[in-house]
Amino acid sequence: MKNNEERMRVMFEQAPFGTALSDSLTGKIIEFNPKYEEIIGRKINEQDIIDWMSITHPDDIKEDLENMNRLSRGEISGFSMEKRYIHSDGSIIWVDMTIKAVSSGDKNNPQYLCILNDITDWKKSEEAVKKSEDKYRHLVKTASEAVYLINDDGFVIDTNDSACSMLNRTEEEIKKLNISEIDINFPVDDFKSFWENIPLNEPHVFETVHQKSDGTRFPVEVSGQKFLMEGETVYYGVARDITKRKEYEREKAFLTEQLNHKSRMDAIGQIASGVAHDFNNILSGIIGSAQLLQLKEKNLSEKGQKYINTILRASETASVLTNKLLLFSRKKELDKKVFDIKTVINEAVEILESTVDKKVSIKVVESEKDLFISGDSSSIQNVLINICINSSQAMPDGGEIRISTKLIHIDKSQKDSGFFESSPGDYVNIRIADDGCGIPEEYFNKIYDPFFTTKETGKGTGLGLATAYGIVKDHYGEIKVESQLDKGTVFNIYLPAAVPSEKSENIKSDISAGTGRILFVDDEEHNRELGRDILESLG
Repeated sequence: MKNNEERMRVMFEQAPFGTALSDSLTGKIIEFNPKYEEIIGRKINEQDIIDWMSITHPDDIKEDLENMNRLSRGEISGFSMEKRYIHSDGSIIWVDMTIKAVSSGDKNNPQYLCILNDITDWKKSEEAVKKSEDKYRHLVKTASEAVYLINDDGFVIDTNDSACSMLNRTEEEIKKLNISEIDINFPVDDFKSFWENIPLNEPHVFETVHQKSDGTRFPVEVSGQKFLMEGETVYYGVARDITKRKEYEREKAFLTEQLNHKSRMDAIGQIASGVAHDFNNILSGIIGSAQLLQLKEKNLSEKGQKYINTILRASETASVLTNKLLLFSRKKELDKKVFDIKTVINEAVEILESTVDKKVSIKVVESEKDLFISGDSSSIQNVLINICINSSQAMPDGGEIRISTKLIHIDKSQKDSGFFESSPGDYVNIRIADDGCGIPEEYFNKIYDPFFTTKETGKGTGLGLATAYGIVKDHYGEIKVESQLDKGTVFNIYLPAAVPSEKSENIKSDISAGTGRILFVDDEEHNRELGRDILESLG
């Protein structure tokens, strides 16, 4: 028996954990080992004045006392808990404590065996981790971008306030969603396959589309990453709303295209002008020579006269073509006057009604007041006729062309937005709409190019809209087109409004013969010879 007691004493003294006996009635610590002494920071000779309550942290006494009372009433034979002791130096010591009732020889006053493990370092680490997690959670929760933590099945397991605001949902609602219900490009079966070939912990950035609770869609840029958390594959994604950036990119692309289109049209205009100028020089010689031949050769045979007329008719057709090129390139001088646009429209409609297919009707909705512009009325009439002929040809089975006018004001913001290139001010808007087949989107940037046509060979030169574009630009105006396939096309022409002026009488003069010396200058020899012959024929 004595040997057993000795062994127990050695085990008690040398135990690697704190061990103590306390009185169940007074709570005083009767005995403790060196490890217990080390943990609580008390010396053995102080044992008579130590009780467990005096060294327990005040916040832990209530729970500890409740367990002790249950133990003393026999409701439990022991208990375990984590609690704090106050070290003799005033520091806080965390322990994992187990209390067990043991016999003391007096059944009315058992003793309590207390075993302590110092877990202070572990608790500090746990607190540091918790602070780190709290800091991380705070950063995530308050981040300006939407944050999603997603499990391997594609379900959201955590998110933040920005995501709630972005999707117009509560955090609880989002945590019930699969990513396929947020991202329209991720059907349920495609989520894993998308990430399949992307290594762990490697950031991946991509653009996609998310949708709000009401179905509204918006573009986002996602920076995502997959990693292991507690042995499970999870996905971390940060989504940034890029609606404004996309709008800026579209606006930039639009303005760039506008600039490129303008540069292209200017370059084509320069080429067209050069071609027309050279061609006109050639035509001048042909037409002048044919006309002189008619004047001087009175005894031409019927066949000879026929050939000359054929030359003149062909030359006139070619001349019309060169005039169109000059109008497009804005190199042809226009006879500009202030005129009422209503008169020009009515005259154009009269010509069109005898030209276009009878299955196509033309309806004119006149403005309530007279609208005036300053320009060449015949050129504007040419614009209207060219556009309306195109509209009629887009309706082979018949339809209606609607022409309307109104006065509008273009302000600086519309010019700054790129919608309008011309100066702000009042403009006469001529709207020409049809019910035709529409213009494919890929042709929008080509329809004003000279010689571009989708018509069969021999049914169009491709100069109609190019000429219209040139004339409108020469009048400091704008021409815009809107079109939907199988629904129709709308051309909007904007010409600077003018104030009507008093009409001036046209002055006519007859060419009379005479004598004198005239200096005739031309860079083409055949034109100089022809000019000399014409002038000599007049005197």
